[in-house]
Amino acid sequence: KQAGINYFVYSWLGTDTTAHIYETRITNAFLKKTQQRGMTVSTLYETSLALEQSPERIDFANIMSSGEVAGARFITDMLYFAEKAKNSSNHLRVDNCPRISIYLTRNLVNAEPYFKKLQRLLRKNNQCLDIIADIVYWQNPDMPIVHSKKSSTQQWKWLANNFTGILGYNLYSDNLNNYRGKPRKKFDDHYLNSKALNQAIWKPLAVAAGMKYIYSVQPGYDDRALRGANRPASPPSADFFLRDWKRIVPSLRKGEHVLITSFNEWYEGTAIEPSLVNGGSLLAASRQAVNPINKKFCK
Repeated sequence: KQAGINYFVYSWLGTDTTAHIYETRITNAFLKKTQQRGMTVSTLYETSLALEQSPERIDFANIMSSGEVAGARFITDMLYFAEKAKNSSNHLRVDNCPRISIYLTRNLVNAEPYFKKLQRLLRKNNQCLDIIADIVYWQNPDMPIVHSKKSSTQQWKWLANNFTGILGYNLYSDNLNNYRGKPRKKFDDHYLNSKALNQAIWKPLAVAAGMKYIYSVQPGYDDRALRGANRPASPPSADFFLRDWKRIVPSLRKGEHVLITSFNEWYEGTAIEPSLVNGGSLLAASRQAVNPINKKFCK
């Protein structure tokens, strides 16, 4: 909280606790601790893991190992979450609807009928969800659903009918050809410039569709120790973090949210917790960036 962080986003693998015993134990302990500390939480639904599919193509019509249709499992998970979050004292709500973000929405296939059924069941149960689409990446923003054959207008209409906002959970790519703009000598410069160009395209489209745009900043990204030394990387630093914050400040408006892309997986170089390398500089950088924003919008 002292670093200007208002809530945590935690990964959720759905209702199949038998298949995810270890993760469920960690999640439950985390939720208990945040409740004790009075810290608000929100949820990221780990779509590909929850529905047993490749992250590149998540087909709601697929049959899972249990024999259940993936889309049906998705509905079960969402209804369970709606009920559980409704009774939680510290879950983030928007217009009294618990917020949940759907990871890799851009790679969903055959999802339309299941979202339609979900909305019908939520209304029947007198429930609601504030659903955010993880859709922002390096694909053509006019065609945000990667595998869809529908028109741009139809795709954005479907998003607006089922989601209240969009975000880019993690914009890093090891393929330099994915980024926007002219390549720059240093990857840090190229990555930050590309993120700025991407935001300038995606945000107006979201606003035009009547959706919220959730910003994404990060302290860096460096997974070379895990995935290979030749990958482009931005080692985490206060300098990179502040530059990423500075990139979004001119566009910020009152009431908008900013997601810090920071995983508790140290091997991807996004952690902002104190470390031997950076000390407490990343939390200090977050506080430095957030304080003037709060003074401007939270008087």
